[in-house]
Amino acid sequence: MIVTGYDTSLPEIDIQIRLSNHFSSCGEITNVMIPKDANGGLDSTALISILGAGSVEKALELGGCDVGGWNIAVVTVLPPLGTTIRYCSSSSLSSPIKSKMTTRTKKKKSTME
Repeated sequence: MIVTGYDTSLPEIDIQIRLSNHFSSCGEITNVMIPKDANGGLDSTALISILGAGSVEKALELGGCDVGGWNIAVVTVLPPLGTTIRYCSSSSLSSPIKSKMTTRTKKKKSTME
């Protein structure tokens, strides 16, 4: 997941520890990564990897909480690495709509005749 709201002026390790502690009740924290910004400082968004049943829901509940003066916000939740995301094709989405439209059109025609 991607979070914001921490103090980027602190050392990276301190931020990582506090974020890990904050979200540890959600599941197993496997990684806390804070990328560098364009100037070489810490970016305002961190990527946290959590494993465990219900971890997404628990993490979302902890978003918006005050953590020692930080207002941590969960910005995005991403599927685990290696997960295949399946998208519906436009043809599979339009098929049921077409069949309903065809049925509706046929009904109108039969009542008009």
